[in-house]
Amino acid sequence: MEKYLSMEWELKDFQNVIFGDFESIERKYIKLSESQQLLPCLDQLLSIYNSEGNPMNLVFFDDCIQHLARIARILR
Repeated sequence: MEKYLSMEWELKDFQNVIFGDFESIERKYIKLSESQQLLPCLDQLLSIYNSEGNPMNLVFFDDCIQHLARIARILR
């Protein structure tokens, strides 16, 4: 990035960056908010899923959210 984009960066700035399309209504692929801000959205999506079929009991912690974002990208 320093060579081609002429910008300074540090690894800590990119450690917990999550991308996905399940935070916005338009389903645009964007950089998602911090994990704690995603919890209401994920809880709502889980309740929708649970009302349609076999219920799942999930606890959304940081690693879980990162894995869900990866799985959602692959399945899309």
